[in-house]
Amino acid sequence: MKKLKKILSVAMAVMVMTVSATAAYAAPSSPSKVAIGSASTTTSKVTFNGKAQTPEFTITVDGKKITLKKDVDYKIVSGTADFVNAGTYTITIEGIGKYSGKQTITYTIAKKANPAVVKKAKKKGGTYRIKVAKKLKGSKVKYSKKSTKKKLRKYIKVNKKGKVTFKKNAPKGKYKIKVTVTLKNYTTKTKVVIIKKK
Repeated sequence: MKKLKKILSVAMAVMVMTVSATAAYAAPSSPSKVAIGSASTTTSKVTFNGKAQTPEFTITVDGKKITLKKDVDYKIVSGTADFVNAGTYTITIEGIGKYSGKQTITYTIAKKANPAVVKKAKKKGGTYRIKVAKKLKGSKVKYSKKSTKKKLRKYIKVNKKGKVTFKKNAPKGKYKIKVTVTLKNYTTKTKVVIIKKK
C-alpha cells in the first residue's frame, strides 16, 4: 500500500511539473488589432499626372499617426475609387493584417494646371487673330464676345478659330473677347483679350 501511495505521489508531481512547463512555454497571445473605424483620418494631397496614384490615408490612434498601405493594411470594399482621373471620390476601406474595422473616406485628385497660353490679338489686314500657345492635345477653345459692352457687340464677330472681324461702321472703343481653354483633368484657362479700335 505504501508503495502504491509513493507511485501516485510521484505521478502527481510529474503532472504538476508538466502543466507548469507547458504554461511557461505557451505561445504568447496575438496582439489585438487596431480598429480604424472610429479613428481620425486624413488624406494626402494628390494631383493628376496621367498615372494611377493611390492617396495615402493616415489615421491617428492614441495620438500616434499611422499611414495605411493599400493591400497591406487595408482593402477597398465599396465606393467609386478612381486613382487616375481628377475628381472627388468616396470609398469604404476595411482593415486587414493588424488592422480591423471599416471607414468611409472621401478623397480628391486635384486637376493639373493648364499650360495653355492665350496671346494678344494680332492685326493682319482688316482682321485680328487670337492664338493659343502651348495647348495640349484634345483641348477645347471657345471664343466669346459677351465681355464686350452690349452696345458694341453687334459691330464685332469672332469665329471658332479666333479670327476677329469688325463691321465697317464699328465705332471706336474697347472690344473684349473672352477665351476659354478646357481639357479633362486640367484646370480651365480663361483670359479676356482686349482689342482697341481707334
